Amino acid sequence: MQGSGDTSLNQALSGYAARAKGSGLAVVISDFLDPEGYERGLTALLERQLEVQVIHVLSPDEMDPTTSASMTGDVRLVDHETGDSRLLSLDAAALLAYSTRLEEFLQGVEEFCRKRSILYQRVTSDTPVQEIVLGRLRGKLLT
Repeated sequence: MQGSGDTSLNQALSGYAARAKGSGLAVVISDFLDPEGYERGLTALLERQLEVQVIHVLSPDEMDPTTSASMTGDVRLVDHETGDSRLLSLDAAALLAYSTRLEEFLQGVEEFCRKRSILYQRVTSDTPVQEIVLGRLRGKLLT
């Protein structure tokens, strides 16, 4: 099934929380790059007494755009979820500003989770699924 159209992470998570029966585990896999945020949705899951775990996924190029040869000079960036595009001129200063804002964003999501005892794991989209699952199991067994 191919996804399409606008989505709201808060709405999707809140809707799931409203339909959930009993206690259980909710694993949220997302880039968390929703303009409306993620906080209300994760909070709704917690209020439903679900154990919440977050897998924060970004592409390697998002994590470090300097590794992509096509990410310098004039570039067109396309949001694959909305289809929106922007033409940008990227230089060293712009990439540094991006890195700073990205780190603030990543730390913000991680801190939000930590303060609420949500297990948080950050991965890149090229990480094999079995590595993520086995890493989580090892972490669970060690705690």
